[in-house]
Amino acid sequence: SEMEYITKEGDTVANIAWRHYGTSAGHTERILTANYGLSAYPALLPAGIKIKLHEAAQNEEIQEKSTLNLWD
Repeated sequence: SEMEYITKEGDTVANIAWRHYGTSAGHTERILTANYGLSAYPALLPAGIKIKLHEAAQNEEIQEKSTLNLWD
């Protein structure tokens, strides 16, 4: 299933992907593929564009981000 997102001034496809999926890797391309004509806009999107967002698959759940401690 899909959800709809309406852009805010200054959004980029990558930061929309990051906010919704926890990573932009792979999702940026999927968003552009699912939204014909979106790539014609500048990188900083204008406000008010309706974008279809795919649902993340179960194996794509947002993963805990681990931090590396220099003293480990």
